[in-house]
Amino acid sequence: RLLVSRSDDAGSRFSNPVAVTPELENIAADGENRLRIAVAHDGTVLLVWVQALPQRFTANIRFSRSTDGGKTFSPPVTLNDDGRVTGHSFASLALNGTGRVAIAWLDGRDRDAVRAQGGKFAGSSVYVATSADNGASFTANRALTRHTCECCRTALAWTPQGPVAFWRNLYDDNIRDFALVYLDNALDNTQVRRATDDQWRIEACPHHGGDIAADASGGLHLVWFTNGATRQGLFYKRIDGAR
Repeated sequence: RLLVSRSDDAGSRFSNPVAVTPELENIAADGENRLRIAVAHDGTVLLVWVQALPQRFTANIRFSRSTDGGKTFSPPVTLNDDGRVTGHSFASLALNGTGRVAIAWLDGRDRDAVRAQGGKFAGSSVYVATSADNGASFTANRALTRHTCECCRTALAWTPQGPVAFWRNLYDDNIRDFALVYLDNALDNTQVRRATDDQWRIEACPHHGGDIAADASGGLHLVWFTNGATRQGLFYKRIDGAR
């Protein structure tokens, strides 16, 4: 079960755990596949997690929220709307605090569909669902881009220009560098921007996603690990707020 506790005294004491999942679920919680929690300005608590399914490398993106400060939670819902038993994992969560919510994840539906027709498909896709009412309802799933690294976590941040997604992408011949996109401007793949150029060519997934934060002026702050041809190690990069 997924449990949540809260503190009203700066962490000196915590409440008794509240069960978010009324039924038992196999909840994925490894280093890259993390649970996500956020709190809106009105106290609404939002949770997103990955429910591992019995078949290997298959999962669902699950969501629940509390409108009473974490005392009770809504029945969990599955956000991926494709109905496929495939990979849906590595979810990230961001909100503006006043109603807008974005959730992004890696998704295997496009890969499965192409391969079922005998085609070739490298990596996964990034999909997103958004809400304008603090998670009471969500839009249909939307593909941000295809051919991404399949096991590095996604990341989201909220800027004055809206939500920004950050993930490890596939370029050329298995080069696994990072990309980003402003979701409100991501009507097609032409808006996806390459954020790093490390030339990390590897015939496997690094299992090491990056992270992103935004400041009040809209500046983006990126951190990531690479073992590329041009640089190796942990790195930081700042991007000015202009899209």
